[in-house]
Amino acid sequence: MQDKSPDDGRHAEMSTAQQADIELVSVPDMKHQESERAPEAEGRELSEVPFSYWYSPAFLGSFTAIGMSFLAASGGYGLVSPLITYIDDDIGPSGNIVWVSLTWLLLEALTYLVSGRLSDIFGRRWFFIIGSCIGLIGSIIGACAQSVNQLIGAMVFLGISSGIMLCFFWVSAEIVPMKYRYLANAGTYIFSIPTNPLAAKLAYAFQTQTNAKWRGCFYFEIAAHAVAVACWYFFYHPPTYKMLHRRTPVRELLKYFDWVGLVLWIGSTLVFLMGISWGGGLYPWKSRYVIGTIVAGAVGTCIFAVWEWKLPLKGVEPFFPLYLFKNGRYMAVTWLTGFASSNYYALVLMWPAAVTNIYSASGSYESTLFALPGMCFVFGSIVGSIVATYTGPRLPTIGFMAIATAFLGAAAANPLDMQMTMAFVILGCFMVGAADGIAIATTTFPVPQEQIGTAGGLAGFMRLFVSTVAVAVYTTVENNKLASNIPREIAKAVANTTLPSASIPALVDGFSGKGSLDNIPGVTSAILDVAHQGYRIAYSQAIATVFLANLAFCGVALILSFFVANNDASQANYIAGHIHTKADERELEIAGRDR
Repeated sequence: MQDKSPDDGRHAEMSTAQQADIELVSVPDMKHQESERAPEAEGRELSEVPFSYWYSPAFLGSFTAIGMSFLAASGGYGLVSPLITYIDDDIGPSGNIVWVSLTWLLLEALTYLVSGRLSDIFGRRWFFIIGSCIGLIGSIIGACAQSVNQLIGAMVFLGISSGIMLCFFWVSAEIVPMKYRYLANAGTYIFSIPTNPLAAKLAYAFQTQTNAKWRGCFYFEIAAHAVAVACWYFFYHPPTYKMLHRRTPVRELLKYFDWVGLVLWIGSTLVFLMGISWGGGLYPWKSRYVIGTIVAGAVGTCIFAVWEWKLPLKGVEPFFPLYLFKNGRYMAVTWLTGFASSNYYALVLMWPAAVTNIYSASGSYESTLFALPGMCFVFGSIVGSIVATYTGPRLPTIGFMAIATAFLGAAAANPLDMQMTMAFVILGCFMVGAADGIAIATTTFPVPQEQIGTAGGLAGFMRLFVSTVAVAVYTTVENNKLASNIPREIAKAVANTTLPSASIPALVDGFSGKGSLDNIPGVTSAILDVAHQGYRIAYSQAIATVFLANLAFCGVALILSFFVANNDASQANYIAGHIHTKADERELEIAGRDR
């Protein structure tokens, strides 16, 4: 094995512009970091790796660990959220039920960057083993929960775990040649099919066709997390701390770690995202809880930014990778994946409500319709990744986003027409999924490969951050339109019936979920049918407005797609990471230390 830096011989082949990009993303102590690494912890060319490595237990087992982690982490939210009402009926009712999903989302956002950044510094293996174990504990607690508060406790564990385990796009990228990163990404998406595109279908099957009901989702999660733990432990042996830092003891690295920055990041991000998530849903935007948390989070973020920029502690490297914000190619695809995925979150949130309130589907057919956006988004991500392998990311990303914008905008034409709307949703989600699948994998290219975890963690966080803001916007738009449309359309629908005008407010409250439809003076089954048609029209108008609001996010994603650059062909055969066997680990550590 040649003792050389992964940059040797590759940057020499780059254009002047590409070299400038590398200079922008370099940090002041990069040379020191490279000298710290043992050769076994550095990247290598495909020609240096024996073919037997690709079908060895180490590689196949590690790839299985990545895929099973993606499967298990997706299920923590995807399987549970469709059954919230059933869960609340069983172990509730509780006003805290909204925290079941919210806890998962908030903690996932927090741990994205933390896990990526720290695993770059201290090594990846035990981060993923511990992350899977945390998910396993959360699944067991969820399966045994006897109250909503206990279930929220389970989601704390599952949320923390998911931020660590949804690392699929940068860990799979790290262990294959750069030219196969898109295909590796597609492979991990295939693992996630049961808990990602088919999550709603599988969840309803557990609820309606098994004795375990919703607890069956957690039994499934226990099995998935257990397999992930086993695969990480037995097969995944990336460079250890001693290979990453030949000359720096761990106590010195801990001493000069930016602990203040870490605490400021966690606190300000958690509070700010909590306020955004509450607004327009759990509390009105003018609520003191929403305003207070958003302002406190924003102030904390400003303090954090100043701290990371100035960093008065001598010898301490900033926790937050500020240098990545100078990398235009990286920021373009990072923001693109955030705005593209916001379309997915909008449809996952709004489409089930449309199916229930506009189309009145039920049973197995209803759960199939619920799963449509997720199915199309994930299958689109797989297809988009395959296409980008052969064409590069730029042109297909532009094409997919342009088509997605057109179709998702057209879905606003007439939501009352289920067949037409469903066709636009299917095609739009497929296309935006294809663009997102390309973008999320492309975030791993224009960055220092020694810090791919940091870059991947930041990309994952920003993706969820933009999506959280988008969901808040969509929820507010929908609620505001429903508040004005339902009274108007129901009053219009019953205007020519025998219903007394004094009963209309009670009828409106009943359809708005603020009262009961029983025992309203003058209401008959025929009048309820007529009023329901008015309600369908009101709901379709609200959903149409959400589709139109979504065009703003689609439009930004389309603009960003034009800034996506094709990848450097000279790096096509470069492999950023390496997996060894347990038997070789001690020998490699000693060899690296002695060089």
